[in-house]
Amino acid sequence: MSTQHTNNPPVKTHVDGAVRVKVWRNTSKDNKVFYTAEPERIYTDPQTGEIRTSRSFAGTDIAKVQSLMGQAVHTIITHRQLDIDREHENAPQAPKTQGLQAQRDAALNNAAPEQGSNAPQDGREVSAPSRQKSPDIHQ
Repeated sequence: MSTQHTNNPPVKTHVDGAVRVKVWRNTSKDNKVFYTAEPERIYTDPQTGEIRTSRSFAGTDIAKVQSLMGQAVHTIITHRQLDIDREHENAPQAPKTQGLQAQRDAALNNAAPEQGSNAPQDGREVSAPSRQKSPDIHQ
């Protein structure tokens, strides 16, 4: 699977000598964002003198690729988190929820008095009748 990266520059390029790993931000056909890491080795063509890239590695370059790919993983994780943070900033904010105590108080304040209730109609609070201790008749 080949990926063309013509429109945007890489989000980060990690370099160690002639080896580099480019991290790309891509968008799928269904508009989902994903990231790819592309390792390459830079060399000069001895016949033409042109600077070229290769995706073939030997010797110590393999260790460099491994290290740079580890750095690329951290870059991708960081950029994914930034994408999530941006989505949350742009998402419509849900109304703040009340705690249970506040919900109970609001429900009690908004509740209409029951028919036939002894509750006053003017909004005054009525304290609950105090319970008296029953006399102990089994002494």
